[in-house]
Amino acid sequence: MAVSDYLRCLKPGSSLVVVGSLYLGMVLGGGSLVVPLGPFLLLSLVGVAVSAGSHALNMCFDLELDRLSHPDRPLPRGRLKARRLLLLSLLLFSLSPLSLLLGPPVLLLTSLGVLLGLLYSLPPFPLGRWYTSYPASSLGYVFLPLLAGASSLSRPGGGGLGGWGRPSSSPSSPSSSPP
Repeated sequence: MAVSDYLRCLKPGSSLVVVGSLYLGMVLGGGSLVVPLGPFLLLSLVGVAVSAGSHALNMCFDLELDRLSHPDRPLPRGRLKARRLLLLSLLLFSLSPLSLLLGPPVLLLTSLGVLLGLLYSLPPFPLGRWYTSYPASSLGYVFLPLLAGASSLSRPGGGGLGGWGRPSSSPSSPSSSPP
């Protein structure tokens, strides 16, 4: 039971797509390539946690299939216990409420990501089947994070976290307002 076995189950490479989508959403929502660091780090933490939690959960539910198709993975090889990986998945999912710091829309999108991660693996509706896996993955890795990134900066006053979002415009004086 090595850290590398857990990392392999969490598929960190997939999380890079989530972080990239969050960044792009923040760029689109904020209108600048420079995004506020605090919200970006918080979104990245939550996005990576939801993505990794989804992968860990999927590894647990695909154990019997992986014994045949991927016997080299840590769970089928017996290097990890499914119960521990399931607990890690739940721990990672438990970080999702932190997204409320960026506003209710971001929490809603994060919750949809968790729900999608559950539905991807859990019977009786596993979205991981060949005909649903690509749309579900696109939704979870790209579309929801893109919307969450944009939503994190769309609150009045510049977003959550003490206004770390878009810079607020200063009120204009009567002499500088257009006629």
